[in-house]
Amino acid sequence: MVQSAAFFDFDRTLLHGDAGVIFGKTLARWGYDKGRDLPPAERRRYNAQVTAQIVQMVGKAAAYRSLNAVGIISRSRLVEMSYSFLEGFPATEMSERMGTVWEDKIKARLYPEMRRVLEDHRDQGHRIVIVTTGLRELVEHSRGVLGHDIEIIGAEMRQSHGVWEGKVDGPLHGVHKAEAVHEYATKNDIDLGKSWAYSDHFSDVAFLAVAGHPVAINPGLKLRLHAKRHGWQVRNVLPPHKTPLEQRDD
Repeated sequence: MVQSAAFFDFDRTLLHGDAGVIFGKTLARWGYDKGRDLPPAERRRYNAQVTAQIVQMVGKAAAYRSLNAVGIISRSRLVEMSYSFLEGFPATEMSERMGTVWEDKIKARLYPEMRRVLEDHRDQGHRIVIVTTGLRELVEHSRGVLGHDIEIIGAEMRQSHGVWEGKVDGPLHGVHKAEAVHEYATKNDIDLGKSWAYSDHFSDVAFLAVAGHPVAINPGLKLRLHAKRHGWQVRNVLPPHKTPLEQRDD
């Protein structure tokens, strides 16, 4: 039987913020904490090493974003490069840390209004699919809040001997997300013309256009104008209440 589905981007669409960025910042803090019990001289050297690594990562990320902004590298390549920074982390430990970060930092950031939108689709019998360029394992924790019936298409970190390789398989850009939705629809008898897609960013135009009912969530000017030209729905949602600690993560 042909069905309808609701496809959701995750970061800044269902979530107020970017789960991957929050996870990365927390990893940096943990890095400093790891050397807290070292003798003073060793701790200073250790903290200097951690700081150098963070500066290197942030510096590269800023450079790559600048190159992306002027069209020298693609957004998909930018996402791919961001994952390369995670090379060498132990997979089991990272899995545990993702669970901790989700509970402590991310869960409270889910948009209440988008949770209601998702629930409305569930009530109408629509299949619900999160399609993200983020790590699927991190986003999977959302099922505890949003519902265990949710399906997730995301990036899978490659591993070798229990260690992250810094390379992923899965969607890295809106075009890849659109391809993933087409493949999912074919396998599951989904009528895309009677389905919905939600996202916040212009890079997801191809993903949004796949569905008969595209919805731009808190769009920037470029996506807002595109949505207006094409008659797409625009929805502005308010962020959840945040504690002072969460505000410092912005």
